[in-house]
Amino acid sequence: MTRCSNNYGHHHFPEAGWESVEYVPDRKGHDRRYSLDRSKITRELGYEPHRDFATGLAETVSWYRENRDWWEPLLQRAEPAGPAL
Repeated sequence: MTRCSNNYGHHHFPEAGWESVEYVPDRKGHDRRYSLDRSKITRELGYEPHRDFATGLAETVSWYRENRDWWEPLLQRAEPAGPAL
């Protein structure tokens, strides 16, 4: 995610910066690196992604920004005493 943020963050999300990142301790047993390989699903089922990671991430963030009325009530129900976003 660091590489994606450095390469794409300010291009797709001009107001996003490292000052908005909240660092939290790792969970026990948390892998520090994930490696995804879609060769098996491509070979066996013919799967191909419709968009690259950066585009998909940008579209997801845009959807959540444009649909706050959908997700904010869910957040409030899940964490009634939590801070508002």
